[in-house]
Amino acid sequence: MGPALPFPMRHLRPALLLALASAALSAHAEVAFSNKPAGDYLASGFGIGPETRGYQFASTATGLLTGFDVSVNNGSSSDHRPFTLKLYADAGGTLGTLLGSFAGLSSGLGFYSRTSGYESVAAGGVVLRSGASYWLVASSPTRVIWQRTERTWMRSLIDYDGSGNYYYGTSVASIFSVNVDPSVTSIVPGPAAALPFALMALRRRKRA
Repeated sequence: MGPALPFPMRHLRPALLLALASAALSAHAEVAFSNKPAGDYLASGFGIGPETRGYQFASTATGLLTGFDVSVNNGSSSDHRPFTLKLYADAGGTLGTLLGSFAGLSSGLGFYSRTSGYESVAAGGVVLRSGASYWLVASSPTRVIWQRTERTWMRSLIDYDGSGNYYYGTSVASIFSVNVDPSVTSIVPGPAAALPFALMALRRRKRA
C-alpha cells in the first residue's frame, strides 16, 4: 500500500473517477427513444403538479440508462422548480414495476416562449432492452409545464390529484428523449453493493 494521500487528494480521487466515468458514458451515449420536434417549437404543454402524467414508449436500443432530456418549464415564473421522473416497466399497457426514480429541475422559461432547450435528468441503475416497452411518468410538488409535441400521439396516463388513480388513454405526447449506454448491457453489483451482505455474514459468524 502506498503512502496516504493528503486530505484534499483523498477527496479528489473519487471526484476524478466520477468525472471519468461520466465522460465515458457520454462517449457511448445512444438515443433509445425520442419524440423531440425538429428545430424550435412554440411551447405549449400539460400541467404537472398536482397532476401526474406519463407516456408509454418502446426502447429502440439495449443499454444502461444514462438519462433523459425533457422540456419542462414553469409556465410564467423564472425560478427553477423540482420535478421527478419515474421509469416503470410496462404491464400489458399499464404501469408495471417501478424501475427507478430520478430528480430534475425545470427551466425558468415562460409558457409561450419559443425554445429548443431541454433539461437533462441524470439516471442510472437500469438496463433497457430493445423492443421492450416502458412508462416515463412525471410529477412535481409545485406547478410546472411539460411541453408537448404537436403531432406525436402516444398511449398516456394521468392522475389528476396525485391519489394514484390512473386514467389511461391516447393523447398528444409531452416531449422527451431517453439515453442509454449500449456498451453496458448488464449490471454487476460492485464492492459497495456487496458490503451489506458481507457485514451480515460477518455478524452471523460472530454469533456462531
